Amino acid sequence: MPAPGAQSKPRLSRLAVSNVVEGLVKKEYGDLGLRKKKKRKEVTVDTANDVEGIIDLDGMVMQAWRDEGIAATRRKVEQRLMEEREACLALYRLQGKRAYAWGYVRRKTLMTPVGDLGPIRIPRIRLEGREVRLIPRYKRRIRPLDFLTAEATILGISQRRMCDWLHRANGERISAATVGRIVLNIGQELEAQRRMPLDTEEYAALAVDGVWGRYRRGSDAVLAVGVGVRWDGTFEVLDWEAGYSESAELYERLFTRLWERGLKSPRLLVADGSGAVSSAKEMVYPDARFQLCLWHWWRSLKRHVTTAQQRRFSRDFWEVYEGLDRSEVMARARRFKRRWKRIDPMIVHSFEERYSDTLGHLEFPAAWRHRVRTVNLAEGFFRNFRRFFNRFPGFQDAGHLSRVMGLYLLGARPERWGRLSLGIAA
Repeated sequence: MPAPGAQSKPRLSRLAVSNVVEGLVKKEYGDLGLRKKKKRKEVTVDTANDVEGIIDLDGMVMQAWRDEGIAATRRKVEQRLMEEREACLALYRLQGKRAYAWGYVRRKTLMTPVGDLGPIRIPRIRLEGREVRLIPRYKRRIRPLDFLTAEATILGISQRRMCDWLHRANGERISAATVGRIVLNIGQELEAQRRMPLDTEEYAALAVDGVWGRYRRGSDAVLAVGVGVRWDGTFEVLDWEAGYSESAELYERLFTRLWERGLKSPRLLVADGSGAVSSAKEMVYPDARFQLCLWHWWRSLKRHVTTAQQRRFSRDFWEVYEGLDRSEVMARARRFKRRWKRIDPMIVHSFEERYSDTLGHLEFPAAWRHRVRTVNLAEGFFRNFRRFFNRFPGFQDAGHLSRVMGLYLLGARPERWGRLSLGIAA
Protein backbone atom coordinates (compact mmCIF):
# COMPACT_ATOMS: atom_id res chain seq x y z
CA MET A 1 0.00 0.00 0.00
CA PRO A 2 1.22 3.54 -0.68
CA ALA A 3 2.40 5.51 2.30
CA PRO A 4 -0.12 7.79 3.94
CA GLY A 5 -0.15 11.17 2.28
CA ALA A 6 1.64 9.87 -0.89
CA GLN A 7 0.07 10.68 -4.27
CA SER A 8 -1.04 7.53 -6.25
CA LYS A 9 0.03 7.07 -9.93
CA PRO A 10 -2.75 6.98 -12.54
CA ARG A 11 -3.41 3.48 -14.03
CA LEU A 12 -3.89 2.86 -17.76
CA SER A 13 -6.43 0.40 -18.96
CA ARG A 14 -5.45 -2.46 -21.29
CA LEU A 15 -7.37 -0.86 -24.18
CA ALA A 16 -5.43 2.41 -23.73
CA VAL A 17 -2.09 0.57 -23.66
CA SER A 18 -3.06 -1.35 -26.78
CA ASN A 19 -3.98 1.87 -28.62
CA VAL A 20 -0.70 3.51 -27.60
CA VAL A 21 1.39 0.54 -28.79
CA GLU A 22 -0.51 0.33 -32.07
CA GLY A 23 0.04 4.06 -32.66
CA LEU A 24 3.79 3.81 -32.03
CA VAL A 25 4.15 0.78 -34.35
CA LYS A 26 2.14 2.46 -37.11
CA LYS A 27 4.25 5.64 -36.78
CA GLU A 28 7.50 3.66 -37.01
CA TYR A 29 6.68 0.87 -39.54
CA GLY A 30 3.45 1.90 -41.16
CA ASP A 31 0.16 0.02 -41.19
CA LEU A 32 0.93 -3.70 -40.67
CA GLY A 33 -2.66 -4.82 -40.89
CA LEU A 34 -3.20 -4.76 -37.16
CA ARG A 35 -6.63 -3.26 -37.51
CA LYS A 36 -9.44 -5.59 -36.84
CA LYS A 37 -11.28 -6.80 -39.90
CA LYS A 38 -14.81 -5.70 -40.23
CA LYS A 39 -17.36 -8.42 -40.02
CA ARG A 40 -19.10 -9.21 -43.25
CA LYS A 41 -22.69 -8.32 -43.35
CA GLU A 42 -24.78 -11.45 -43.25
CA VAL A 43 -27.02 -12.02 -46.26
CA THR A 44 -30.49 -13.10 -45.42
CA VAL A 45 -32.85 -14.81 -47.85
CA ASP A 46 -36.48 -14.04 -47.81
CA THR A 47 -37.80 -17.59 -48.12
CA ALA A 48 -41.37 -16.38 -48.13
CA ASN A 49 -40.88 -14.53 -51.42
CA ASP A 50 -38.30 -16.97 -52.93
CA VAL A 51 -39.50 -18.66 -56.17
CA GLU A 52 -38.12 -22.09 -57.25
CA GLY A 53 -38.86 -24.26 -60.26
CA ILE A 54 -39.95 -21.49 -62.56
CA ILE A 55 -38.87 -23.67 -65.53
CA ASP A 56 -40.61 -26.95 -66.38
CA LEU A 57 -37.47 -29.04 -66.92
CA ASP A 58 -39.39 -32.28 -67.48
CA GLY A 59 -41.52 -30.76 -70.20
CA MET A 60 -38.49 -29.07 -71.75
CA VAL A 61 -36.55 -32.33 -72.00
CA MET A 62 -39.49 -34.28 -73.41
CA GLN A 63 -40.27 -31.58 -75.96
CA ALA A 64 -36.62 -31.40 -77.02
CA TRP A 65 -36.60 -35.17 -77.48
CA ARG A 66 -39.76 -35.07 -79.58
CA ASP A 67 -38.42 -32.20 -81.70
CA GLU A 68 -34.79 -33.26 -82.11
CA GLY A 69 -34.22 -36.78 -80.78
CA ILE A 70 -36.96 -38.55 -82.71
CA ALA A 71 -36.18 -36.52 -85.83
CA ALA A 72 -32.50 -37.49 -85.63
CA THR A 73 -33.45 -41.15 -85.13
CA ARG A 74 -35.80 -40.98 -88.12
CA ARG A 75 -33.07 -39.51 -90.33
CA LYS A 76 -30.62 -42.19 -89.23
CA VAL A 77 -33.09 -45.00 -89.94
CA GLU A 78 -33.90 -43.57 -93.37
CA GLN A 79 -30.18 -43.31 -94.13
CA ARG A 80 -29.61 -46.94 -93.15
CA LEU A 81 -32.55 -48.05 -95.28
CA MET A 82 -31.06 -46.21 -98.27
CA GLU A 83 -27.74 -47.99 -97.71
CA GLU A 84 -29.51 -51.34 -97.51
CA ARG A 85 -31.33 -50.62 -100.77
CA GLU A 86 -28.08 -49.79 -102.55
CA ALA A 87 -26.50 -53.00 -101.24
CA CYS A 88 -29.48 -55.06 -102.43
CA LEU A 89 -29.40 -53.43 -105.86
CA ALA A 90 -25.68 -54.14 -106.21
CA LEU A 91 -26.24 -57.79 -105.26
CA TYR A 92 -29.14 -58.23 -107.71
CA ARG A 93 -27.19 -56.63 -110.56
CA LEU A 94 -24.18 -58.80 -109.78
CA GLN A 95 -26.47 -61.80 -110.24
CA GLY A 96 -27.53 -60.48 -113.65
CA LYS A 97 -31.04 -59.42 -112.62
CA ARG A 98 -32.87 -56.26 -113.65
CA ALA A 99 -33.23 -54.20 -110.50
CA TYR A 100 -33.54 -50.48 -109.90
CA ALA A 101 -34.69 -48.02 -107.25
CA TRP A 102 -38.41 -47.40 -107.30
CA GLY A 103 -39.09 -44.39 -105.13
CA TYR A 104 -40.41 -44.46 -101.59
CA VAL A 105 -43.47 -45.31 -99.59
CA ARG A 106 -44.35 -43.18 -96.60
CA ARG A 107 -45.37 -44.90 -93.35
CA LYS A 108 -47.58 -42.76 -91.15
CA THR A 109 -46.48 -44.46 -87.96
CA LEU A 110 -43.67 -46.72 -86.74
CA MET A 111 -43.96 -47.25 -82.99
CA THR A 112 -40.80 -47.87 -80.95
CA PRO A 113 -39.98 -47.89 -77.22
CA VAL A 114 -38.60 -44.34 -77.57
CA GLY A 115 -41.50 -42.86 -79.53
CA ASP A 116 -43.25 -42.83 -82.88
CA LEU A 117 -40.83 -42.39 -85.80
CA GLY A 118 -43.59 -41.69 -88.31
CA PRO A 119 -43.97 -40.35 -90.88
CA ILE A 120 -40.93 -42.20 -92.24
CA ARG A 121 -39.85 -42.89 -95.82
CA ILE A 122 -39.28 -46.52 -96.79
CA PRO A 123 -37.30 -46.97 -100.03
CA ARG A 124 -38.61 -49.46 -102.61
CA ILE A 125 -36.96 -51.76 -105.15
CA ARG A 126 -38.27 -52.95 -108.50
CA LEU A 127 -36.96 -56.42 -109.42
CA GLU A 128 -37.93 -58.18 -112.68
CA GLY A 129 -41.19 -56.25 -112.88
CA ARG A 130 -42.26 -56.80 -109.26
CA GLU A 131 -41.74 -54.90 -106.01
CA VAL A 132 -39.32 -56.16 -103.36
CA ARG A 133 -40.12 -54.79 -99.91
CA LEU A 134 -37.35 -54.02 -97.45
CA ILE A 135 -39.76 -54.36 -94.52
CA PRO A 136 -43.15 -56.10 -94.27
CA ARG A 137 -46.14 -54.28 -95.69
CA TYR A 138 -48.17 -53.87 -92.48
CA LYS A 139 -45.36 -53.41 -89.97
CA ARG A 140 -46.35 -50.65 -87.57
CA ARG A 141 -44.25 -51.60 -84.50
CA ILE A 142 -40.71 -52.87 -84.01
CA ARG A 143 -40.06 -56.11 -82.16
CA PRO A 144 -38.52 -54.68 -78.95
CA LEU A 145 -41.76 -52.77 -78.32
CA ASP A 146 -43.75 -56.00 -78.67
CA PHE A 147 -41.49 -57.77 -76.19
CA LEU A 148 -41.74 -54.92 -73.68
CA THR A 149 -45.51 -55.03 -74.05
CA ALA A 150 -45.59 -58.79 -73.51
CA GLU A 151 -43.22 -58.58 -70.53
CA ALA A 152 -45.28 -55.88 -68.80
CA THR A 153 -48.51 -57.79 -69.45
CA ILE A 154 -47.17 -61.10 -68.12
CA LEU A 155 -45.76 -59.30 -65.07
CA GLY A 156 -49.29 -58.21 -64.15
CA ILE A 157 -50.09 -54.91 -65.91
CA SER A 158 -53.58 -55.03 -67.39
CA GLN A 159 -53.99 -54.72 -71.15
CA ARG A 160 -55.97 -51.48 -70.87
CA ARG A 161 -53.35 -49.90 -68.64
CA MET A 162 -50.71 -51.00 -71.13
CA CYS A 163 -52.66 -49.26 -73.88
CA ASP A 164 -52.61 -46.02 -71.89
CA TRP A 165 -48.84 -46.30 -71.37
CA LEU A 166 -48.23 -46.84 -75.08
CA HIS A 167 -50.42 -43.84 -75.87
CA ARG A 168 -48.40 -41.60 -73.56
CA ALA A 169 -45.07 -42.92 -74.92
CA ASN A 170 -45.88 -42.92 -78.64
CA GLY A 171 -48.91 -40.69 -79.04
CA GLU A 172 -50.57 -43.54 -80.90
CA ARG A 173 -53.36 -45.54 -79.27
CA ILE A 174 -53.69 -49.29 -79.78
CA SER A 175 -56.51 -51.45 -78.55
CA ALA A 176 -56.45 -53.95 -75.71
CA ALA A 177 -57.15 -56.67 -78.27
CA THR A 178 -53.90 -55.76 -80.05
CA VAL A 179 -51.97 -56.10 -76.80
CA GLY A 180 -53.56 -59.51 -76.32
CA ARG A 181 -52.52 -60.58 -79.81
CA ILE A 182 -48.94 -59.44 -79.16
CA VAL A 183 -48.71 -61.64 -76.05
CA LEU A 184 -50.36 -64.55 -77.88
CA ASN A 185 -48.01 -64.32 -80.86
CA ILE A 186 -44.89 -64.26 -78.69
CA GLY A 187 -46.20 -67.23 -76.72
CA GLN A 188 -46.74 -69.15 -79.95
CA GLU A 189 -43.21 -68.37 -81.11
CA LEU A 190 -41.82 -69.61 -77.81
CA GLU A 191 -43.79 -72.82 -78.17
CA ALA A 192 -42.43 -73.21 -81.70
CA GLN A 193 -38.88 -72.84 -80.34
CA ARG A 194 -39.61 -75.57 -77.80
CA ARG A 195 -40.53 -77.94 -80.64
CA MET A 196 -37.31 -77.42 -82.59
CA PRO A 197 -35.28 -80.63 -83.14
CA LEU A 198 -32.26 -81.36 -80.96
CA ASP A 199 -28.99 -83.07 -81.85
CA THR A 200 -28.29 -85.86 -79.38
CA GLU A 201 -24.54 -85.71 -80.15
CA GLU A 202 -24.37 -82.05 -79.15
CA TYR A 203 -25.17 -82.57 -75.47
CA ALA A 204 -23.08 -84.50 -73.00
CA ALA A 205 -25.40 -84.25 -70.00
CA LEU A 206 -28.92 -83.29 -69.01
CA ALA A 207 -29.54 -81.53 -65.68
CA VAL A 208 -33.08 -81.26 -64.30
CA ASP A 209 -34.49 -79.49 -61.28
CA GLY A 210 -37.86 -78.35 -59.99
CA VAL A 211 -38.75 -74.78 -58.99
CA TRP A 212 -41.67 -74.38 -56.61
CA GLY A 213 -44.35 -71.68 -56.48
CA ARG A 214 -48.09 -71.21 -55.88
CA TYR A 215 -51.16 -71.08 -58.05
CA ARG A 216 -53.74 -68.42 -57.31
CA ARG A 217 -56.20 -71.08 -56.25
CA GLY A 218 -53.88 -71.92 -53.37
CA SER A 219 -52.38 -75.17 -54.65
CA ASP A 220 -48.68 -75.80 -55.15
CA ALA A 221 -47.06 -75.07 -58.51
CA VAL A 222 -43.86 -76.67 -59.74
CA LEU A 223 -41.87 -76.07 -62.91
CA ALA A 224 -39.52 -78.88 -63.99
CA VAL A 225 -36.66 -77.44 -66.07
CA GLY A 226 -34.25 -79.41 -68.27
CA VAL A 227 -30.84 -77.90 -69.03
CA GLY A 228 -28.52 -79.40 -71.63
CA VAL A 229 -24.74 -79.26 -71.15
CA ARG A 230 -22.64 -79.36 -74.32
CA TRP A 231 -19.28 -81.03 -74.73
CA ASP A 232 -17.48 -77.69 -74.41
CA GLY A 233 -19.11 -76.94 -71.05
CA THR A 234 -21.66 -74.40 -72.27
CA PHE A 235 -25.30 -74.97 -71.45
CA GLU A 236 -28.80 -73.93 -72.48
CA VAL A 237 -32.36 -74.45 -71.31
CA LEU A 238 -33.91 -77.09 -73.56
CA ASP A 239 -37.45 -77.43 -72.24
CA TRP A 240 -39.67 -77.21 -69.19
CA GLU A 241 -42.92 -78.67 -67.88
CA ALA A 242 -45.41 -77.13 -65.44
CA GLY A 243 -47.42 -79.16 -62.95
CA TYR A 244 -48.87 -79.35 -59.46
CA SER A 245 -46.28 -81.62 -57.82
CA GLU A 246 -42.77 -82.89 -58.45
CA SER A 247 -43.97 -86.31 -59.54
CA ALA A 248 -42.62 -89.03 -61.81
CA GLU A 249 -45.35 -88.23 -64.35
CA LEU A 250 -44.17 -84.61 -64.57
CA TYR A 251 -40.56 -85.57 -65.31
CA GLU A 252 -41.65 -88.35 -67.62
CA ARG A 253 -43.57 -85.82 -69.76
CA LEU A 254 -40.48 -83.59 -69.84
CA PHE A 255 -38.12 -86.44 -70.79
CA THR A 256 -40.53 -87.80 -73.40
CA ARG A 257 -40.77 -84.45 -75.18
CA LEU A 258 -36.96 -84.11 -75.17
CA TRP A 259 -36.64 -87.64 -76.55
CA GLU A 260 -39.15 -86.89 -79.31
CA ARG A 261 -37.21 -83.76 -80.26
CA GLY A 262 -34.03 -85.80 -80.77
CA LEU A 263 -32.26 -86.02 -77.39
CA LYS A 264 -32.12 -89.82 -77.46
CA SER A 265 -29.27 -90.78 -75.15
CA PRO A 266 -27.50 -88.24 -72.92
CA ARG A 267 -24.48 -89.76 -71.23
CA LEU A 268 -25.24 -88.26 -67.81
CA LEU A 269 -28.43 -87.22 -66.04
CA VAL A 270 -27.93 -84.80 -63.14
CA ALA A 271 -30.68 -84.40 -60.54
CA ASP A 272 -31.38 -84.39 -56.82
CA GLY A 273 -32.07 -87.59 -54.92
CA SER A 274 -35.86 -87.62 -55.37
CA GLY A 275 -37.40 -90.87 -56.53
CA ALA A 276 -39.54 -89.07 -59.13
CA VAL A 277 -36.56 -88.30 -61.38
CA SER A 278 -35.14 -91.81 -60.97
CA SER A 279 -38.45 -93.41 -61.96
CA ALA A 280 -38.84 -91.17 -65.02
CA LYS A 281 -35.21 -91.84 -66.01
CA GLU A 282 -35.77 -95.60 -66.02
CA MET A 283 -38.76 -95.14 -68.31
CA VAL A 284 -37.18 -92.79 -70.90
CA TYR A 285 -33.38 -92.80 -70.41
CA PRO A 286 -32.49 -96.17 -68.86
CA ASP A 287 -28.94 -96.16 -70.31
CA ALA A 288 -27.98 -92.71 -68.99
CA ARG A 289 -25.74 -92.67 -65.94
CA PHE A 290 -27.20 -90.91 -62.91
CA GLN A 291 -25.27 -88.13 -61.15
CA LEU A 292 -26.59 -87.24 -57.71
CA CYS A 293 -26.47 -83.49 -57.14
CA LEU A 294 -23.68 -82.97 -54.62
CA TRP A 295 -25.26 -79.84 -53.21
CA HIS A 296 -28.57 -81.55 -52.42
CA TRP A 297 -26.76 -84.57 -50.97
CA TRP A 298 -24.45 -82.42 -48.81
CA ARG A 299 -27.43 -80.50 -47.46
CA SER A 300 -29.27 -83.76 -46.68
CA LEU A 301 -26.30 -85.22 -44.80
CA LYS A 302 -25.54 -82.01 -42.90
CA ARG A 303 -28.96 -82.09 -41.25
CA HIS A 304 -27.84 -85.19 -39.29
CA VAL A 305 -24.63 -83.56 -38.02
CA THR A 306 -24.50 -81.66 -34.74
CA THR A 307 -24.24 -77.90 -34.97
CA ALA A 308 -20.73 -77.92 -33.50
CA GLN A 309 -19.49 -80.29 -36.23
CA GLN A 310 -21.26 -78.82 -39.28
CA ARG A 311 -18.43 -76.51 -40.30
CA ARG A 312 -15.92 -79.33 -40.13
CA PHE A 313 -18.23 -81.71 -41.98
CA SER A 314 -18.77 -79.24 -44.83
CA ARG A 315 -15.03 -78.70 -45.22
CA ASP A 316 -14.26 -82.42 -45.25
CA PHE A 317 -17.19 -83.27 -47.58
CA TRP A 318 -16.29 -80.80 -50.34
CA GLU A 319 -12.59 -81.64 -50.01
CA VAL A 320 -13.41 -85.16 -51.23
CA TYR A 321 -14.64 -83.90 -54.63
CA GLU A 322 -11.79 -81.47 -55.23
CA GLY A 323 -9.64 -84.32 -56.50
CA LEU A 324 -8.26 -84.05 -60.02
CA ASP A 325 -9.26 -87.55 -61.14
CA ARG A 326 -11.25 -90.58 -60.04
CA SER A 327 -8.43 -92.25 -58.09
CA GLU A 328 -7.70 -89.10 -56.07
CA VAL A 329 -11.39 -88.60 -55.27
CA MET A 330 -11.69 -92.20 -54.09
CA ALA A 331 -8.57 -91.81 -51.91
CA ARG A 332 -9.99 -88.69 -50.31
CA ALA A 333 -13.30 -90.48 -49.75
CA ARG A 334 -11.52 -93.24 -47.84
CA ARG A 335 -9.84 -90.66 -45.59
CA PHE A 336 -13.20 -88.97 -45.06
CA LYS A 337 -14.83 -92.24 -43.97
CA ARG A 338 -11.97 -93.14 -41.59
CA ARG A 339 -12.10 -89.71 -39.97
CA TRP A 340 -15.87 -89.52 -39.56
CA LYS A 341 -16.32 -93.14 -38.49
CA ARG A 342 -14.81 -92.12 -35.14
CA ILE A 343 -17.04 -89.01 -34.95
CA ASP A 344 -20.41 -90.22 -36.27
CA PRO A 345 -20.71 -93.74 -37.78
CA MET A 346 -24.25 -93.05 -39.07
CA ILE A 347 -22.96 -90.28 -41.32
CA VAL A 348 -20.47 -92.69 -42.86
CA HIS A 349 -23.24 -95.24 -43.42
CA SER A 350 -25.42 -92.66 -45.20
CA PHE A 351 -22.42 -91.49 -47.22
CA GLU A 352 -21.68 -95.00 -48.48
CA GLU A 353 -25.30 -95.59 -49.57
CA ARG A 354 -25.22 -93.00 -52.40
CA TYR A 355 -21.48 -92.56 -52.89
CA SER A 356 -21.41 -94.48 -56.19
CA ASP A 357 -24.00 -92.09 -57.68
CA THR A 358 -21.71 -89.09 -57.15
CA LEU A 359 -18.80 -90.11 -59.41
CA GLY A 360 -20.40 -89.70 -62.85
CA HIS A 361 -19.10 -86.16 -63.35
CA LEU A 362 -15.49 -87.42 -63.22
CA GLU A 363 -15.85 -88.80 -66.77
CA PHE A 364 -15.81 -85.28 -68.20
CA PRO A 365 -12.96 -82.75 -68.63
CA ALA A 366 -11.73 -81.14 -65.44
CA ALA A 367 -12.21 -77.64 -66.91
CA TRP A 368 -16.01 -77.84 -66.73
CA ARG A 369 -16.96 -80.99 -64.81
CA HIS A 370 -18.07 -78.80 -61.90
CA ARG A 371 -21.12 -77.88 -63.98
CA VAL A 372 -22.42 -81.44 -64.01
CA ARG A 373 -21.78 -82.37 -60.40
CA THR A 374 -24.70 -80.23 -59.22
CA VAL A 375 -27.87 -78.81 -60.77
CA ASN A 376 -26.69 -75.26 -59.94
CA LEU A 377 -25.30 -74.65 -63.41
CA ALA A 378 -23.35 -71.60 -64.54
CA GLU A 379 -22.75 -70.04 -61.13
CA GLY A 380 -26.32 -70.17 -59.94
CA PHE A 381 -28.57 -70.17 -63.01
CA PHE A 382 -31.38 -71.79 -61.04
CA ARG A 383 -30.79 -69.46 -58.10
CA ASN A 384 -31.22 -66.43 -60.36
CA PHE A 385 -34.31 -67.93 -61.94
CA ARG A 386 -35.86 -68.59 -58.50
CA ARG A 387 -35.34 -64.92 -57.64
CA PHE A 388 -37.24 -63.96 -60.80
CA PHE A 389 -39.81 -66.70 -60.16
CA ASN A 390 -40.63 -65.37 -56.68
CA ARG A 391 -41.80 -62.02 -58.06
CA PHE A 392 -45.15 -63.60 -58.83
CA PRO A 393 -47.55 -63.98 -55.88
CA GLY A 394 -49.49 -66.62 -57.77
CA PHE A 395 -49.91 -68.13 -61.21
CA GLN A 396 -53.21 -68.44 -63.04
CA ASP A 397 -52.59 -71.91 -64.44
CA ALA A 398 -49.90 -74.15 -65.94
CA GLY A 399 -49.96 -72.11 -69.16
CA HIS A 400 -49.24 -68.89 -67.28
CA LEU A 401 -46.42 -70.62 -65.41
CA SER A 402 -44.92 -71.80 -68.71
CA ARG A 403 -45.10 -68.28 -70.20
CA VAL A 404 -43.24 -66.90 -67.18
CA MET A 405 -40.39 -69.29 -67.90
CA GLY A 406 -40.34 -68.15 -71.51
CA LEU A 407 -40.28 -64.53 -70.37
CA TYR A 408 -37.24 -65.22 -68.20
CA LEU A 409 -35.43 -66.80 -71.13
CA LEU A 410 -36.18 -63.79 -73.33
CA GLY A 411 -34.25 -61.55 -70.97
CA ALA A 412 -31.67 -63.90 -69.49
CA ARG A 413 -30.68 -66.04 -72.48
CA PRO A 414 -31.11 -64.02 -75.69
CA GLU A 415 -28.35 -66.01 -77.43
CA ARG A 416 -30.46 -69.17 -77.11
CA TRP A 417 -33.70 -67.73 -78.39
CA GLY A 418 -32.12 -65.86 -81.30
CA ARG A 419 -34.76 -63.76 -83.04
CA LEU A 420 -36.85 -63.72 -79.86
CA SER A 421 -34.27 -61.68 -77.94
CA LEU A 422 -35.38 -58.35 -76.58
CA GLY A 423 -32.76 -56.37 -78.44
CA ILE A 424 -32.20 -54.21 -75.34
CA ALA A 425 -30.46 -54.71 -72.02
CA ALA A 426 -32.52 -56.87 -69.72
